[in-house]
Amino acid sequence: MSKIVSRKMAILEMLPPHPRKISTTDLLRKLMIEGFNTSLRTVQRDLKDLTDSYPLICDDENPAGWSVEPTARRKLPDMDGDNALAFAQLEQHLLTALPPSSRKKLEPYFRHAQQTLTQPHNQSRAAWQSKIRFVRKTVLCLPAQAKPLVMETLYQALYNDTVVEIGYHKANEFHRYDRRIHPCGVVFSETEAFLIGRFEHQQECQAIRLHHIESARDTLIPAQPPHGFDLDAWLAAHQLQPSPTPSEAIILHFEPKIGIALLDTKLTEEQRLECHDDRVELYASVAINEDLIRWIMSFGAAARVIQPLSLRQTLLERLQAAVRSYQQPTVAQALPTSSATQAPTLRRVIG
Repeated sequence: MSKIVSRKMAILEMLPPHPRKISTTDLLRKLMIEGFNTSLRTVQRDLKDLTDSYPLICDDENPAGWSVEPTARRKLPDMDGDNALAFAQLEQHLLTALPPSSRKKLEPYFRHAQQTLTQPHNQSRAAWQSKIRFVRKTVLCLPAQAKPLVMETLYQALYNDTVVEIGYHKANEFHRYDRRIHPCGVVFSETEAFLIGRFEHQQECQAIRLHHIESARDTLIPAQPPHGFDLDAWLAAHQLQPSPTPSEAIILHFEPKIGIALLDTKLTEEQRLECHDDRVELYASVAINEDLIRWIMSFGAAARVIQPLSLRQTLLERLQAAVRSYQQPTVAQALPTSSATQAPTLRRVIG
């Protein structure tokens, strides 16, 4: 969407129904808050242009006050095929990342976009939605589902920076806790979403799984996050997001077929590969963390750590622990033969 169309859409949203009104200077101030780098002259010109297509009302006072006819159904700005496709992709892939107030305001544009894409000359753009998919190649559990009303309340409080009263339970517990929290952010992983916030009478933030929150009420009290709070820094410090530093030099050996694939899906842009008859050697400088360890272990026997020795020892200990775990007898093997066939009846089924 062009900046001009986006600015005019914002102006339309800001105009109150008559007899209420808003001055051009107030419109300019609100646009600047929303991030539009514009001028009073431009706002005046936009209003004049919008008057040709929309039932806008301007009084004769000084400064002039602008409003829209209260009974008029607002007509959306013209939307071309590319803008409609952008709105359709936003609705499909990024809607959960928007606060409720923004989603509500965008609903007419989503409908307008879908109508635009049904026009014959937009057939190729409409078909684009059926040609793009985001898939995962790893085995993952189904995403945990949070309560919609809880999500809406938390999003609105996070958007307005207000304190929320939540009722929640901790992992592996059924006891309910009722506490006030100062929300600081929401973080999405592949299967879970977390509310990052500071409980009252505490200094540090904590991560609460959204699907563990049973109820939420916005107190409308201004929230007070920890001084200097930075979401990325907090995530890195709590290992919910890989820290970009420090990096260490690593050397890995891969089976030839696996190693050659790293030419296409690189570990880092600066990596170096050396191909031999029996192996491919990878040289890179990366942050050594849980994500790297899980990535190496995902290759099984096809990957081997050469350096650093500390990382090699970590992988060795985990693999040895896995071997010991598999060497232990299963429940069915431990039971007498007559009972082994009935082992499944001894299980407790949950879910």
